[in-house]
Order: sequence, then C-alpha cells, then structure tokens
Amino acid sequence: MTINVLDEMRSRGVPVDKQYRSWSDFTIEPYNKREVDTFTRSRIYLMGAIESGVIDHSNTFLRFTGNEEIRNTLAMIRRAEHQQEVALNYLIPGDESPLERTIAWEQMMVELTAYCARSESDPYIKQVFNYILLDDFDHLYRFCELMDLVERRDPNEILQYRTEIHWGRATSEGHHFPTDDIKQGCSRRSMSPLTTFHILTLLNAKRRKRDFYVNQGNQYTHNLSRQVYSEIAEIEEQHLTMLTSLCDPTTTFFELELLNHACEAFNYYNFGQDETDPRIRRVWNDHYYMELEHMRIMGEFLQRFEGKAATDVISSHFPEAIRFTSNKDYISWVLGTQVGLRSVGHDFVSRENVPSDWLSNYYSGVVNAKGCPCEQVVHTDLNLPRHRFDLSERAGVLAWV
Repeated sequence: MTINVLDEMRSRGVPVDKQYRSWSDFTIEPYNKREVDTFTRSRIYLMGAIESGVIDHSNTFLRFTGNEEIRNTLAMIRRAEHQQEVALNYLIPGDESPLERTIAWEQMMVELTAYCARSESDPYIKQVFNYILLDDFDHLYRFCELMDLVERRDPNEILQYRTEIHWGRATSEGHHFPTDDIKQGCSRRSMSPLTTFHILTLLNAKRRKRDFYVNQGNQYTHNLSRQVYSEIAEIEEQHLTMLTSLCDPTTTFFELELLNHACEAFNYYNFGQDETDPRIRRVWNDHYYMELEHMRIMGEFLQRFEGKAATDVISSHFPEAIRFTSNKDYISWVLGTQVGLRSVGHDFVSRENVPSDWLSNYYSGVVNAKGCPCEQVVHTDLNLPRHRFDLSERAGVLAWV
C-alpha cells in the first residue's frame, strides 16, 4: 500500500522542538542477539547508516550557506537526527563481537542489494546493483570463513539460514583501478522515485559499512584477520564510488536535503509495517513522524529559496517498499549468469572480453603482489579447538587473533 506523503507531512509530523528526548528515552534496552530476528537486526543496521549519511550531508550544507535561518534550522533538525542515530546504534548489544557485527552487516547488505536490484526498473542501474551484489555475497562467504577460523562458530547463529553461505565473485578478482569504478551519471529527473530511494539507501549503507570495516579491522592482532578487513574495506570504497557516480550532480543542497528526509521517512514507514518486534516497531513509527516534519520544513525552504515545489523533487505518494526478505533464488540466478562480468569504465563486460590494457589488471597485480588475504583465509588453520566458546573464552581468543 502506498500513502500520500504530502498529506502526511502537512498533518502528522512532530514539531522539531518536541522531538528532543532524555538520555534514557533514546538510549533504550538493546536487542538480545540470541533471540532477535535477523531482519530486525538488518533494519536497525540500515537505518543507523542512513541517519549517519543524512547528518553528514546536513553538516556539509551548513559549511556552504551563510543564511542564519537555514543554519539554525539545519542545526535543530540535525540534533533530532543525532538522537535518532544514537537510539538505533544503541539497540545493538555490547556482547555482539566485531565479527558478529560484520556478518550481520554483510547479510544486511546482500539482502538489501538483492531486493533493490530485482525491483529496479532502470537496466543500467540494475546492472550496477547486481555487480555489487556478487561482491558482497563473496564478502559474506569470506567473513564466514574467518568466523570459522577465529571463533569456530556456525555463522547461521546470526544468519538464521535466511542467506546462503557461498562464494560469489572472488574478492581477489574484484580490485579495480579507480577509474573503473566511475559509472555513467544519471539524471534524477528521469529516475523513478523508487530508483532514487534505492540509490540513496544503498549509498548510505555502503558509506557506513566501509567506515565500520576501516575502524574495526584493527581490533585483531593476527595480521591475516586485519588484512581480510583491509582488503574488503577497499572494495567497499569501490562500491561507494560506483553508487556516488550514479547520482545527478545538478541536485542542489535543498533538493538533496528534502530527498534525504523523504528516504528516511519512506524506509521508517515501511519498516514499521514489516516489523515483528513491537518494541522496535515503536521506534520506526516514532522516527517516521519526526521525519515528516523534517520533510515539511525542507519542502518550505525549497519553495522559498529556490522557487520549487516539493513535488518537483519527490512524488506525492511513496513508491513500493524496500523490504528485507530472503532472496536466495534471485542471488542464485545472478551468480549463475553474471559472475564472469568485470567493471571496465562505465561498462560491464565478460572477463574474456576485457581489453589487454585494462588498468585493473595492473592494479590487481599491485595489491595482490604478496598474496590475497581473502583467499588465504579459506585455507588457513590457526589450530584453535573446534567448539563453541562462551563469551569470556571467545574474548580471550579474539584478543590473541
């Protein structure tokens, strides 16, 4: 079911000065990692990432405007967004290890990208999503191997058998010369509303995932573990470049601010419809009503400062939802038909047809010159006992590894 979001934002938003909460109100009890539905966790990870991206854009907007009304309004909204982000990130429990979070990140990214790809109407953008999907699918496999190596645990304790553990496009073959990640820019005015939300959602998820890997790989002392994170983090940067290059460079700060809040509201609304945990559903619903007000304010600013109606930027009705569901059949089809594709400039070609002077061959030779960590992790054994550790035992092993 789609809703008239313009009617909603005019009548149901919460005033910004009523959105601020006490510490205990937005720092709430985390989920139980042994009981949480894996797609509830995926929704939490995703929305925390989107909040982070929206805050980053708001701060950038602040740097480039001298209008005090705009600066003050951005600050007011950004504080509410900050509390939303903290509320979401603090739903993640402290006993979830960096590697458990990594597996959860990869599952979220695989299922999100697969769903966006199979529901994407633009064939070029769909191809970009499918390409990224097979990289992430392989990343999940490599990190599952690392979990077996380090913790001797079954990753399905996290995945709950919703996502397959299987190689994708081999990570060792996915390292590109930087210019091979630049894709054809698209006009937002020719995009469907759903395509716009697909790109914004995936872009924010990728940005946060890359940052997580860059800052979590150093939690290990064993060099192979650190190098696996390092290798995969660089491909996350490649994906971030691909997705960013799709964006319309003519989009103004006001337009993107409105689009960001609309994307948040779109996902919060739909996740509120899908959520099975009543406590988490209240979070989605509360944040949705906050975002309606952020949309209303930015719609008014767009009219006042650029002479554009909100409907020049967003649709009056939300498109069909982005949902978390198992996409095993779709992923299997993409794996069977596209694993041999390679990124060459704006295009994707079969590996048999890449040009002889393809710069990514040179770059792969540089980074893989002393071996590929994501290949080594499949074949290495640290001779750890094969049983499930309790938390204290596992913490001791992780400190060594």
